Amino acid sequence: MPDGKPGTGCAFFHRCSRFRGFSVGRLVTLMQRLLSSWFLPFVSRFWRELVGAAFALFAVVRFGWLSPLPVVLASVFGFYAVLFARRWLAEDAQRTTVRAAAAALVAAGLTETDGSPPRISLEPAPVGWLLFVATPLGRSDADVYGKAGALAAALRCDVEPLPERGNPGHALFALTEPNTERLPDVYVSPLLVGTPRDLSKPVPVGVDEQSAPVSLLLWSNSVLVAGSPRSGKSVFLWSLLVGAALDPSCVLCVVDLKPHGIETADIADRAAVVATTNADALALFRSILLLIDQRNAKLLALRLKKVPEHNREDFPPIVVVVDEAAQFRRDDDGKAALEALQEIVAVGAASGVTVVLATQKPSGEAIPTDLRDLFALRYCFRVGNAEHGKTVLGVARPGVEPWNIPATVEARGIGYGYNSETGAIARFRGALMTETQIRAVLDEATAERSRWLLARNKTEADFLPVAPSLRETAPKPRQRRRK
Repeated sequence: MPDGKPGTGCAFFHRCSRFRGFSVGRLVTLMQRLLSSWFLPFVSRFWRELVGAAFALFAVVRFGWLSPLPVVLASVFGFYAVLFARRWLAEDAQRTTVRAAAAALVAAGLTETDGSPPRISLEPAPVGWLLFVATPLGRSDADVYGKAGALAAALRCDVEPLPERGNPGHALFALTEPNTERLPDVYVSPLLVGTPRDLSKPVPVGVDEQSAPVSLLLWSNSVLVAGSPRSGKSVFLWSLLVGAALDPSCVLCVVDLKPHGIETADIADRAAVVATTNADALALFRSILLLIDQRNAKLLALRLKKVPEHNREDFPPIVVVVDEAAQFRRDDDGKAALEALQEIVAVGAASGVTVVLATQKPSGEAIPTDLRDLFALRYCFRVGNAEHGKTVLGVARPGVEPWNIPATVEARGIGYGYNSETGAIARFRGALMTETQIRAVLDEATAERSRWLLARNKTEADFLPVAPSLRETAPKPRQRRRK
């Protein structure tokens, strides 16, 4: 090209380089950015994996696939590749968590003065992660710690504020495993076998985060259960009902204050008494208080402090199950019944009387504090707000937030169990029981109870003195299906 003009090839390259305004200079700038922001850091961090891959490729080209050297190098490269994949996945999860936390804080109204999210960093801990949040200007550390619930809902994990370990201007949170991943999706109740049980043995009700069975002892105990509709509360209550019904010596008393006793209609055959109104409940509770006085007189004569577990002839266990305690506040009979129930819970344990109280509206009016504190075992499923959760559990611990349990099918049955005597609290998933399975087991329990009474030539009235008005208004037992 003696004339100094660009040749055909050079002109073509020049035209292509200017295609849609993309110049060669911009291409060079882009390559520099890639090298400085991605390639060079990538090589500096994963040079061992890259060297291993280069050696493995060279050995394959030079010696072939079947020689020992490529096999050894490929194995080493595969080992480093696994480490690289694990590290990359962990870093990707870390970046995703930081973005989700930032979005949750912005949605909760915690931002910098320009509207951007606060500075967030994440570091691994022996168990879970540590989340550091820089306190925005004009806000206090308490404002940041107050967003723990929003972080838990967004990240779907247990978030525990650590103000004692955080520095001024930087809030610190401990993140543990997600709420639903550590619990099995389905736990089928072993009670569905239908074999007779002893009430002095724990009743299986679910499974905990370590996949270990969760059970509770009904004998001479008191249990409080609460949860919103479709939270798993009803199935949990049926686990307790079936566990009590499978003991043929158990005197089962049911108070179902929902319209027409529809919730517990399937257990009418097995129950000694089913009360569906506040007046019936009051009569039943007064009869139980009379029975407690009679048993205490027997215990005093025998010089015993509590009912022996294995003397079922003289002291059969009595289980009182009350569904929807909020209905007691409707009239004077209900208020009187609630006072009588509180007295039963307070003095009935030594006499062999167990009380199970359930409600889907655990407000302070439905469950007064002095009544709540009498229950040794408390189970709370998803509830509407924090006040309801604290009303049931009576404790406020970081990460124990039943009001943040997702209202999804996957999270149904997840709840918290609290033992007020030991102070232990744990998250669990309740057992699965269908209506058909429950009816089948209750049919077996009813037949076993009838045989137990027939062998002793006794009736339900011989164990529980019930007022005549209650017997007259009790619903008729449903007819058992022929098998």
